[in-house]
Amino acid sequence: PNMATLDTSRGCPFRCSFCTIINVQGKRMRCRSAEAILKSIEENWDVGVRDYFFTDDNLSRSHVWEEVFDGLKDMAERGKKITFMMQVDTQAYRIPNFVAKAQEAGCHMVFVGMETVNPKNVEATGKNQNDTETYAKMVETWHDAHIRVHVGYIIGLPHDTAQSVRDDVETLRNHVMVDEASFFMLTPLPGSEDHRNMVQNGIPIDA
Repeated sequence: PNMATLDTSRGCPFRCSFCTIINVQGKRMRCRSAEAILKSIEENWDVGVRDYFFTDDNLSRSHVWEEVFDGLKDMAERGKKITFMMQVDTQAYRIPNFVAKAQEAGCHMVFVGMETVNPKNVEATGKNQNDTETYAKMVETWHDAHIRVHVGYIIGLPHDTAQSVRDDVETLRNHVMVDEASFFMLTPLPGSEDHRNMVQNGIPIDA
């Protein structure tokens, strides 16, 4: 009863082949003003909302993330502290001050679109912003700020096998050391590049 969801921005600048966001929401980031976002959060706090899942496609690429985080820190200092989970990309931790300000603002978990630990699958999906060699460092950086890491992971990418998936789970758990993982079967969703290519190539797809 004290949790809510909120979009502060929409869109994502990346080009992952399995993703519908870049065609449905667009590659250009569109943001509500920090003032409007903070006003909503403070009004919600007054009626008991204390925790959020910011459902932005990729909050770390919002043009107003710093203003929002600074505003949330100010709210906390005035006795109106909230906590939140947000969706970010694997490179968000490298944005100057992003992790530190997220912690100060009340972030307790990030949902990261990792998708795979196999470099060949990274290339196959066009998710070239991901660098599998830096995953452990990324998770460690979030952990140093006392923020948990929940990753999205796709099964069924071109270079997956039954054994490779088992190996990937072990890597996530014992090397990358994520806190949680959600596993999704690769699906050619309408609106994605994967779906368009399958239709153009005449590959049968179950409706």
